[in-house]
Formats: sequence, C-alpha cells, structure tokens
Amino acid sequence: MPYVHDYTSALRPDEWIFSLALDARVAVARMWLYVTSGDVGCDAFDGFRHEAWVNAGRVGYHFADEPIPVLLQGDCELEDAWAFGRAERQRERDEAALEVARAAISAEKERLVAARDWAALKLPTPDELHETLASGKSTHVDGHYVVFRDGVIWITNPYGHDDTLGNDLTVEILEEFLAELARGHEYGAVPIC
Repeated sequence: MPYVHDYTSALRPDEWIFSLALDARVAVARMWLYVTSGDVGCDAFDGFRHEAWVNAGRVGYHFADEPIPVLLQGDCELEDAWAFGRAERQRERDEAALEVARAAISAEKERLVAARDWAALKLPTPDELHETLASGKSTHVDGHYVVFRDGVIWITNPYGHDDTLGNDLTVEILEEFLAELARGHEYGAVPIC
C-alpha cells in the first residue's frame, strides 16, 4: 500500500543508491522483529514499514535509469515501492517532454501565423475564406462550420455550439479568426473533460 511521501526531495550527500536500498532493507528487518513478536500494526511496525517504502521508492525515483538493486529484490513491498518511484520519475519526464514539444509546436504555429503561411497551417487564406463567405456559401475550417448569413458571421464549433465573429465580413476579421484557430482557440462553448 503506497504511503504519503515525497520522492522528489533532494538527496542528502550521504544518500546514494546503495545506502537507500540498505536503509530500506534494514527497515524491513526491523519491521519483521515486530511480526515475530506479534506486534503487527503497532506504531513502530507501521513506522518501519513506511520508512522501507519511502527509501525503496526514493531509489526508484532518484535512480530510475538503474536496475532494481539486489537489496530490494525478493520483497514484494520493496519491489512495488521501487517500481512506484521509478514510474513517478518517468511520469515527470514524460510531462516535461510533452511541455517542451507543446512549446515547440506553439512557437512554430506562431511563426507560421506571423508569416501568414496559411497553407502550412492547413487553413484557407483570409481572402479565400472571404470570397467563399461573400458568395453566400458555407465552409468548414479546422472543424468549425462557418457561414455569413443575415449580416452575421456564424461559426458552429466541432461540438455543435454556435458563436459569432460579428457583423462585418472583412478580410481582417477573417485573418484574426484563422490566426486564433491556428493557435488552438475554439469558438463557442467547449465541453470540459
């Protein structure tokens, strides 16, 4: 059973993979002293169990690129704690990598918007969109249904919710609309997931 703890706290100078694994194994041995005396569940037993879990988890977290130390093998709780710590580190790495990728994609989209490279963004040009809407036709742009009807630019988003861009059918308004779509903005109500 996972305990509340903080694997991410910095290692002290005297902590390294062997010392943490040894501390975990010693805590298990001390815990077993309470098992043999029939005091399972007492505060001391729970304290040693927690200490073992945290130390094994810190090994997994801080030394995630290393194989499980021999001192943690053969005890299912120590192995689980090590795997839990390692998984937590991997989750943090994945989140950091995802943030870097999102930032790169966002920067690239901003560059393309600034360059008005609508083809690279897989969007029509503002002039093309203006021509389509001015002729009374509707179109789909990045999952949004767009039509100019009754003097209003209507948008229906991918979730079926309507919004408007206003009463003026100008290239400037449509350019801003396309730029916002390129940045990931969705018009109208969007379900919260």
